[in-house]
Amino acid sequence: MVIDEQSLCYLRRDDPMGHRLLVQQLPALARIGAPVGHYLVSDLPRIADRKVFLLMTSFAPTAADRAAIDALKRDGRVLVFFYAPGLYREGKLSEAAMNELTGIKLRVSVAPLELRVGLRPGHALTTGLERVAYGVGPVAPACWADDPAATVLGTLPDGRAGLVIKPQAGWTAVFSAAPLLPASLLRRIARLGGVHQYVDSEDVVWASREMLAVSVFQPGKRRITLPRAATVRDLYSGHDIAASADRFEVSFAPRATWLFTITPPRSTTPAATR
Repeated sequence: MVIDEQSLCYLRRDDPMGHRLLVQQLPALARIGAPVGHYLVSDLPRIADRKVFLLMTSFAPTAADRAAIDALKRDGRVLVFFYAPGLYREGKLSEAAMNELTGIKLRVSVAPLELRVGLRPGHALTTGLERVAYGVGPVAPACWADDPAATVLGTLPDGRAGLVIKPQAGWTAVFSAAPLLPASLLRRIARLGGVHQYVDSEDVVWASREMLAVSVFQPGKRRITLPRAATVRDLYSGHDIAASADRFEVSFAPRATWLFTITPPRSTTPAATR
């Protein structure tokens, strides 16, 4: 999740869009089955090894910011652009600047548009989610996609394309006119980008190389899948949960959290001779 804090200054003082794109999007992001990092756009050169980038507020990226985003467009990465990416260049509205940043032909309306996206079938990201909708009420300015080379995944109430995907040379662009993407859709976007998902349920996951936490609301058994085989222990009791395993199961009480330590097996490669 990447935030361009300088672009937030282009929102009106009383505009709730910043809150919708940032704070209100967090609950769904926490339930994609994988950990989510939170960064500033200035961090991009240091996190280029990530697989999926959610560019939440890049309304008015500087030349340096644009270059950093352009550098991500390779190695099969998925870049998700929200609301009005690249809308302002040198303080002026520019559809051309949006197209250059996203690789998708976008249009802008200075009149308010209802930014509620209804998903449509026909793509792996949306099949089975046809009844899912997300977004907010009338917003100005507002953007939508108008690109015959992009696949429309969802439409606004007036039929304009509000969610599209467009494969590019070495990377994939996704554009959403509206904020508040549901966890079910975000999970599929993460999977498209090759992100490892620890659980196949919409439970909250935190993870690092050596620790993993899963928090649930509903009780029951969960199967947890690791990116590689490891020894898993309950952090609090110290009891072994699994040994040299890349998946395991545990039962959760209502509103419970398990916290595990993850220890990869020691390498069997002989140490180098001095």
